Parts: sequence; structure tokens; C-alpha cells
Amino acid sequence: MEKKFIPEVKSNLRNRMVHIPEAMYKASGITVLGKRIKTLVFTTDIAIINNTNGHAIMAVYPFTPTLAITNAIIMSSSLPVFAGVGGGITSGIRSINMALQAEMLGAYGVIVNAPMKNETIAQMKKVLDIPIVATIVSAYDDIEGKIKSGVDILNVSGGKKTAFLGWSGGGGSVSPTYAIRCFSVGDDCVAGSASLCDMTPLSPALPSVCT
Repeated sequence: MEKKFIPEVKSNLRNRMVHIPEAMYKASGITVLGKRIKTLVFTTDIAIINNTNGHAIMAVYPFTPTLAITNAIIMSSSLPVFAGVGGGITSGIRSINMALQAEMLGAYGVIVNAPMKNETIAQMKKVLDIPIVATIVSAYDDIEGKIKSGVDILNVSGGKKTAFLGWSGGGGSVSPTYAIRCFSVGDDCVAGSASLCDMTPLSPALPSVCT
């Protein structure tokens, strides 16, 4: 297929950016709330958020999630933001309230960590109008249970085993029956404080995309 010519407008002051790989444009992507997203930048760094050509932001961090951080990221980003709302120590009604307020602030979706109980996900689904993204880190995660509880998107994040987890054709644990789409994070995605995450459909072609 002949490559389409795409006019490009540049700025002298914005030449240094976190650019996504060209190959990402070949992914099918996923439409979330009317916006087609092919790549996510995994970061909470405001400077990177304002200097990337990624399609969305995945804001998860290894600290107790707070609305102050969520609000700061959403307010400073021109891209859709998927906000972390806990799942480990922060869980239950606190996570549900945080998820609802993240939606009110303008988040495109909320991300729950792997330990989040299915009961909490089900309660969260009742009050939210935005997608719930569940992180899958192991083949032992209750993936089917999370889907039945109301999870809309799976964030397959198993480090070097990500491709295996996301590819049922290779013996992986995530079945296309339950996984709508996968934010697949390969070992080569990490770049400083940001990772570029290719969002692709679960299919036998997944390993060649992730590794």
C-alpha cells in the first residue's frame, strides 16, 4: 500500500519531543469515548506530557494516589488521561470515590492495580461512566472475574513476560474472548521516566509487536 503524504507543521521551540516510533501508526488502536488511541505514554512527568506526540497519558505511580496529582496531570495535558486510582493499600470506598472524582475532573478512564478486589471493581462500575482499566501482571490473575466485574480494558504489564501473557495463541493466559484490547508494554518501551506503550488487539501477531 502506498504511504499517504501527511503535511507536517513544526515549531522551532518544540523540536525536542518524546516521539513515538513510526511503527505504532500501523496498530489498529482502540476508540475510547470517540477518540482513537494507538499509543500511550506511561508517565506523570508534566514536562514529558507537554512534549510528546503520543495519543494519551497513562498516569500510574508507586505512591498513594491523590486527586491533587490527578488534577495537576489532567489540567496540564492536552491529551486524554487514564488515571490510577489504587488497588493495593488504597482500595475499597476510597478508590471508588477517587475514580468518580477523576471522571468529574475529565479523566478518560481509571486504572486499578492487580490486587483490586472484583467486588470493588463491580461497585466502581456502578458509579462510573468512563472505562475501567485493570492491570494484569501474572497468569494467576483472575482475568475472567475482572471482566465479569465490569473491567473494560486490560493493561497487560508482565515485564519480559508481557507478550506471553497477552497472546493466547502462544499459551498465554489472556483469552480474546475476555480481553477487548491490551496496552502491551515490551521490554524496549522504557525510556527514562516514560514508556511508550503500543495498544494492539490480542492476536497471534502480538509477540512481534511487543518484543
